[in-house]
Parts: sequence; structure tokens; C-alpha cells
Amino acid sequence: MSYLIDILTEAGSQHVRTYIQSGNIILESDLDLEEIRERVHTLIKEKIGVNLKMVIKNKNDLEEIVHENPFREDYLHNRVQKKKFV
Repeated sequence: MSYLIDILTEAGSQHVRTYIQSGNIILESDLDLEEIRERVHTLIKEKIGVNLKMVIKNKNDLEEIVHENPFREDYLHNRVQKKKFV
């Protein structure tokens, strides 16, 4: 995952982070979502050799997902993977 962070940072993305070994990437960019998808897809294909399908979400999408989280305060913490993004 550190190599993925490096190639995306070198390509101009900012604050690139990954989540565990899941393939999830969080980054900042001035590009629109389709441009980000194309750039990330191309870089992964060229540098890592994998042709992946991608799902791209923006900050508003993620905020809505968090807001609609079905796991409330009383869920069993040991039954769900949870990580706070800072």
C-alpha cells in the first residue's frame, strides 16, 4: 500500500492514505471524479499491472454514508471493523 501512496502522490494527489490492505484509497485532488478515476486506474494498471474496477466517492458521498451508518452507539464493537478518519 505504501507504493500505491507513493505513485498517487507523485502523480499530483494530495494527502493520500489507504485503509488497511483493502484497496480503499482516500486522497485530495483538484480533478473531477471521472478524471480521478481515470488517473488512478491508469496508474495502477501501468505501475502495478492490475486492471481494476473502481468505485469513486466524493466527500459529500462519504458524509452521507457515515450519517446513514446502521451501527449506532449500542452495537457490539467486537463484531464490526471501525476506524475513524482524521
